[in-house]
Amino acid sequence: MKDNFKKDLLDVLTNDTYPQYKANGKRSTRKLIGIHSYLGRFLKSYFSSIPNIEVMWNEGDDKNKEASVPGAYYPKKIDITLLHESKPVLCIGFKFPCSNYKQNNINYYENMLGETCNIQQAKIPYFHILVLPAVMPYCNKDGEITRSDKITEHDIEKYIKLCNDNIVSSPFCMLILLIDFDATYDNVIGYSDPNVVFQSKKIEYQNFAETFMQTFTIDRFFDKLDEIKSKLLEANNG
Repeated sequence: MKDNFKKDLLDVLTNDTYPQYKANGKRSTRKLIGIHSYLGRFLKSYFSSIPNIEVMWNEGDDKNKEASVPGAYYPKKIDITLLHESKPVLCIGFKFPCSNYKQNNINYYENMLGETCNIQQAKIPYFHILVLPAVMPYCNKDGEITRSDKITEHDIEKYIKLCNDNIVSSPFCMLILLIDFDATYDNVIGYSDPNVVFQSKKIEYQNFAETFMQTFTIDRFFDKLDEIKSKLLEANNG
């Protein structure tokens, strides 16, 4: 399942998520329905060996299918929630900014901090998946593309520091995937190579691309899922 995850995720982004964004605009939530459904079905299959498991996500036709998780400070509707015996035991948040990331990247980051703290203070592990185009358009108020924004080490460094801090606001696991658009920004054409995206040197890291790949790996994502699966199996056998 691990071997297919990255490929399947790209297929959904290419054939559903991004086309929905192009067709319906940035304010529409239509782009998220297919990817949430994929992640929800994946999670359901991955934990299928555990009795009394349920996964909730918004399929678009019924918003009540998205779980409202009672956080430590306020209830929060979560993109994908795994429940065991009707109690939330794992949450996944998904973000895919397709334009104007430089303008909004601090808002993305601070919102993630607040959500993560609220959920994990309630003892519920929170995973985050962030898909970032290596080069994305910046659009003015009329929707016209006025320039291209490139993802840099500066945009990613704060996530690396957060994941290494291991505090309540640090995601239980974070997966960042870099993708490429075509030259006209009409299609997703594949994953980006971090070694190509991150070429400048920073004092804190001998090789930033290598640090990126070590921090946000598919292997670590699955290791963390297995950590939760083991605890649930122990609970059932205990």
